[in-house]
Amino acid sequence: MTERAGQGSFSIRGVEVQFPFKPYDCQLSYMEAVITALQTKKNALLESPTGTGKTLCLLCATLSWRESLRGELVARAAQAEEEQRKVEAMPAEEVSTARRLRADLQQLAAEKASTENLPTIIYASRTHSQLKQVIGELKRTRFAKGLKTTVLSSRQQMCRHRVVQQIQGSVLNLGCKSLVSKRACKWYNNTEKYVNGREEDVNNSVLDIEDLIKIGDHKTVCPYYLSRSLTSKADLIFLPYNYLIDAKTRTGLGINWENSVVIFDEAHNIESVCSGSAS
Repeated sequence: MTERAGQGSFSIRGVEVQFPFKPYDCQLSYMEAVITALQTKKNALLESPTGTGKTLCLLCATLSWRESLRGELVARAAQAEEEQRKVEAMPAEEVSTARRLRADLQQLAAEKASTENLPTIIYASRTHSQLKQVIGELKRTRFAKGLKTTVLSSRQQMCRHRVVQQIQGSVLNLGCKSLVSKRACKWYNNTEKYVNGREEDVNNSVLDIEDLIKIGDHKTVCPYYLSRSLTSKADLIFLPYNYLIDAKTRTGLGINWENSVVIFDEAHNIESVCSGSAS
């Protein structure tokens, strides 16, 4: 592990980690454990005393590792292109071999060059107030610029329909679904058009629940459905524990779990959430 003194950038296990300030030794050890787990594709159970900046360490280590993968993909794509040029220069008598290799290389280049193959980071915490603090930490880092994020919440917190938002509990969900099915909610109807027309503007910055609600009020779009429409292209998704633990909710999120990294912050609360979900 090497560090460039005086800068918020240092190397851990070959990953250039971006950090807002010079880290303490305990923070370096924590980030090394995070990156080791990511590189070896292992689960990790980590703890750190209160006040040691573990949230910032989790975010910076994980996002720096993810960014290092982007560099690897670009390098592999460049190598594939070089090999393709060699194939195209093959003699005519080797044309059948050249065609076969060219097809293989084109497929490899397409797969490796696509940043869509980068894993999605799922960051879960117990409450939305805790997630708000995490998002605040993220905004302090250089990753806040250009990172596609979304935060998932309930209709109870995000609904802007003046009648439906007065309803409580599961009845609110039913009322929302009824209006949506009839396309009788202007907030929902405007969301798809807004996302398709302005996706880069909406999803190219770090958003918290308040940001989504402000967008909803200003543009007359539904924050609840807006947050979910951004999930498919998000680099980082924030959500509460129960969205992952409840099987029905988890299935409806539309997340590619085969290519994702799941972080449970404040994990000592998971047992009680699992118990509540199963009851």
